[in-house]
Amino acid sequence: MYNLGALLSAKCDYESAVPLYRRALEARERTLGPDHPDTLRSLNFLGNLLQAKGDYNAAEPLYRRALEARERTNGPGRPETLDVLTGDVLTGLIILLDRTNRSQEASDLLRAKAVLSDKARAAVLYRWACSECLLGNLERARELIAEDISLHPNNLSPAIEDDDLQAIRPILESLRASAVQDAENQEIE
Repeated sequence: MYNLGALLSAKCDYESAVPLYRRALEARERTLGPDHPDTLRSLNFLGNLLQAKGDYNAAEPLYRRALEARERTNGPGRPETLDVLTGDVLTGLIILLDRTNRSQEASDLLRAKAVLSDKARAAVLYRWACSECLLGNLERARELIAEDISLHPNNLSPAIEDDDLQAIRPILESLRASAVQDAENQEIE
């Protein structure tokens, strides 16, 4: 079910993919339990699909449920929790909040996860910037990169592993270089 759903999703046939993802989630909940990591991954995948489809109201509770379950079962500061928080679930929720004109809530959520390492926080900000770049929101992407630099000036840009994002890497690097230059100029003044 999941593999066919993934194939349909890759072809942007979201209407056909959603029921398959839902069935895969239900099967995992039934066999593995609601807090199992694979069940939480299914929540995330379905959330991503619904967000891509533009159904933000249905996607948001899935992301929140996955984050809450992970924190409940592992504790908020545990490495296992941070792995999920710095992955697609936290990034997906932050991007959803931003897309629904709740940028402040998205920023607050990232700040609330104070237990995130510098590297993890940089990865979330960078992926958020990638999303903005893909939408053509270069100024917003630059703001996110500047925020990352202000928080962690010595961090280098995380590697982009997704082949689809390789095309925007030069844009992101240019935005980062510009933000670094602005930060250096402010220090001189």
